[in-house]
Amino acid sequence: MRYIIELEDETGRMAEYTSDQPPPLHIGDRIEQSGTPRFISGIEHAITTDVHHIRVQTTDGSTPVPGSRQAGGPITEFLRYHVLIRVFNGRPEHWLMVLAELGKIHGEDAEFLHWLQSRLERDPMLLDEIRATVDASGLWPATERTR
Repeated sequence: MRYIIELEDETGRMAEYTSDQPPPLHIGDRIEQSGTPRFISGIEHAITTDVHHIRVQTTDGSTPVPGSRQAGGPITEFLRYHVLIRVFNGRPEHWLMVLAELGKIHGEDAEFLHWLQSRLERDPMLLDEIRATVDASGLWPATERTR
């Protein structure tokens, strides 16, 4: 697998790097970008069969990095997408209803789902990309019900 890492600052300027190894990046980490200290404020993944694209949003630290919505780490985030697609057929509102029934409307899963709903409002095609990523991972194969 080849990794393509795109570093983006507040103005939208990008720098791109490639690697054969997954980069150990986490929200809040301090990195250097072109010799300037930066802080990771967001991470997005897009995975195909042979390339793993990672977009890393950075800030100069003059404003605090918002709390991570990936509180459980990248594995938790990865599994949330699988549950969303395979259990709830890509419908965050259905998952939110289950969480409400369980009295867990303020937990990390609900925070993730609210964030995702706002992203889907801005980018309706994102769900197709998520579904393709889940399918390509091979972790949880689709059934007739989840296609």
